[in-house]
Amino acid sequence: FQGWVTSAERAKHQRKVANFVIHKFQENIKTSAFFKWRNAATDRKQSEAKARTLWERNVVKGKRFLLAMQRRSLHQAFYQWSSTWQRLSAERNILAVSVTRISQLRKYSAFTGWRLTAVEMKRQEVIVRRALLRILQRGAARLFFHWNGMVRSKRIWEKKLQRSERFLVSL
Repeated sequence: FQGWVTSAERAKHQRKVANFVIHKFQENIKTSAFFKWRNAATDRKQSEAKARTLWERNVVKGKRFLLAMQRRSLHQAFYQWSSTWQRLSAERNILAVSVTRISQLRKYSAFTGWRLTAVEMKRQEVIVRRALLRILQRGAARLFFHWNGMVRSKRIWEKKLQRSERFLVSL
């Protein structure tokens, strides 16, 4: 019986050791499986994060591309407007210079006409002044000669009166 007890204890001990070893193997397998699962989950999360980041980058690139396409037409319109504005500004400046020249030409023409008219009026004023002076001088001369004639006739009359008086006194 002692053999059987020893053998049963040995079997019990072996079962205990086997259970312990199996339990350790299972624990190692569980730990290994857990770490594999954790690594796989982490890798999956990282790959999903990378994929999400790549997707977001591509979305941003796509948005940039769409914005660039939209802005391209906007830029083209702006550059068209800018070049048109510059061209019209240059034309406006040319027109302003032309209008200024025409205005100055008209002013110069009007001034020249006024100056010629003023010169002609001064010339005519000189002519009229000379004519008036001649008329006044002729009138003054006529009056002078008329007065001179009256004075002479008065002197002649006085001389005649004196002769008559002398004649009458001598009588």
